[in-house]
Amino acid sequence: MAEERNESASLAKPAEFFIGLVDFFAILLPGAIATGILVQLTKTNSALHSFYHQSIFGEIPPGQYWPRWIAFAVISYLLGHFIFLIGSASLDNLYDRTYKLVHKDKEEAGKLQGRAEILLYTALGIPKGEVKSTYQWTRVYARLRTPATSLEIDRYEADSKFFRSLTVLLFLAGFLLPAALSARVGWIIFAVLIVLTLFIAAVLLNESWRKTSSQETKNELAKEIRERRAWTILASAVSLQFVFYLDRGNWHWYWFAAQVASVACLLLSGWRYMERRYKGVAFAYRLLLASVAELTSQAVSPPTNKHD
Repeated sequence: MAEERNESASLAKPAEFFIGLVDFFAILLPGAIATGILVQLTKTNSALHSFYHQSIFGEIPPGQYWPRWIAFAVISYLLGHFIFLIGSASLDNLYDRTYKLVHKDKEEAGKLQGRAEILLYTALGIPKGEVKSTYQWTRVYARLRTPATSLEIDRYEADSKFFRSLTVLLFLAGFLLPAALSARVGWIIFAVLIVLTLFIAAVLLNESWRKTSSQETKNELAKEIRERRAWTILASAVSLQFVFYLDRGNWHWYWFAAQVASVACLLLSGWRYMERRYKGVAFAYRLLLASVAELTSQAVSPPTNKHD
């Protein structure tokens, strides 16, 4: 009864405002960073700054900050969801075609996933073809059997999704900020077209977007082509950020240094996202296999005799 009360107390009620660990790091925090960048851009750009003073916030008395903080929180939450969606639709596909395939422990991870799929079929009767995400089923099992250990999975997931959103934010800022600061329509259109092209190319790496036969999906040549496209997208996302500096009349050396630092942070953030995701998925599979092995050993072990 005590365990049931503790579990019910940890669940959020419909009338409560609840922000979990993953929600804070994956949505709210990246959205707050994006909102802060937009506010600073508004103060820097004269046209946007004049538009800001013509808005409703320009009429708020200087001593009242709570309307601005409410607006900041709401905009951060909305932008965080949009950034999360962009990362989920694009970076996950790049992860599957790049880091996941070149990791040194990829064979072990594949075997862990295969054993997890066998356990799901044995325990729940779900065939392999009907399981869209073995990892999601593993997380559900971990929450039911070992709630305390599932917090470690949540920590991996919060880290990976935060750095995924941060990577998207750095990617967008590396293209859109220089274009916006240049105050030239041609550069702004060029930056938007590059961002849309790379995003659509990353989304199309997912096989579910195309109607292909099973034979074509398993074709090694087709897989190799998609892998090369993924690496090309990553290289283009990094190298094309320096195209804006071809117009040397409006840029100084410190802007170029800031762009180099931004690209370095972009690479480190993307690497950290992929690393945390890989380790989190492998940890969840190991947890599933270890839990099932423990339950099996307890079921087959003979009862102990107290008189002995």
